[in-house]
Amino acid sequence: MPAPSQVLLVDGTAYLFRCYFAVPPRSAPDGTPVHAVAGLARLLLGLLRRVRPSHVAIAFDPGRKTFRHQLYPEYKADRESPPDDLKVQFGLAPEVCRALGFAVSVEPGFEADDVLATLGRRAERAGWRVVIVTADKDLAQLVTDRVSLYECVKDEHTRPDDVVRRFGVRADQLADLLAMAGDSTDHFPGLRGVGKTTAARLLRHADSLDALLADPELALHANIRNAKAIAKRLAEDVEEVKLFRRLSTLHDDVPTLLTSADLRWHGADRPASAELFDRLGLPEILDAVPRWRDATAPALPPVGRPHPAGPTSIPAARAAATIRSHLTASPSKPHLGEAP
Repeated sequence: MPAPSQVLLVDGTAYLFRCYFAVPPRSAPDGTPVHAVAGLARLLLGLLRRVRPSHVAIAFDPGRKTFRHQLYPEYKADRESPPDDLKVQFGLAPEVCRALGFAVSVEPGFEADDVLATLGRRAERAGWRVVIVTADKDLAQLVTDRVSLYECVKDEHTRPDDVVRRFGVRADQLADLLAMAGDSTDHFPGLRGVGKTTAARLLRHADSLDALLADPELALHANIRNAKAIAKRLAEDVEEVKLFRRLSTLHDDVPTLLTSADLRWHGADRPASAELFDRLGLPEILDAVPRWRDATAPALPPVGRPHPAGPTSIPAARAAATIRSHLTASPSKPHLGEAP
């Protein structure tokens, strides 16, 4: 029986930011800053060598407000605007990624995470292995026996047991945990007096937020401090905590038009890409594109019903060194996403 197809999905927004701060400044012949897109390109090339995926895609945030901002205007309200020389490279990044053979998705109204969730669930339903390259904890909601996360700068894998060790709950309980404990990164508070440890204990006892909202007195038997006060908040703040869960839950039904044919990696179109990389002053990028091609694979199923419930800072020098190491990674290393 042939090995299952393996899809590589990349959080483009997060890693373009990483590369901007990790890679020394560099400009194209016309003065356009290109160091972030150059770093991202090298990172993608290293991933191609190590993962050898049959299908690839990269998603970027749309650069404008999404449905979460409509639900909760304070969502990510404390985020600073990107530097001007990075904004320019956000415009270049999709073009560079397509030149390397990556399907690119930027979906108005949705974050990159939602696109990755949609493509990941579709691939999982098709029986594929999925490797999601990200440092975003929210994407741990997607982890299953077939779906793993890979933080390539730290060389860290996240599989189901890792989610439990890190958060104290299963992957399918993570959105419930964030709804109760809040998320400072996304700027919503959760339930007052409930941190991640308390939320994890509540979920281990009751299994789900829905169960706690249906019977708040379950909190009285969950071995937590201030149990009476928390049970009272669960009874009184139902709509608020449900809103926070909507903010924290990844949407895996984004109406993306990408198909399995779009995602299949066929290498770079070298003649068409040569002009782009010469214009950007990055001819070495095209020379480093792998020349292997994928095998045939079954089609992805259409977008279906949502799945039920279900960037960490490091020193810039270390990040830059790790990005460079992906460019020269040995193809003999185990492929990411193989069964542990």
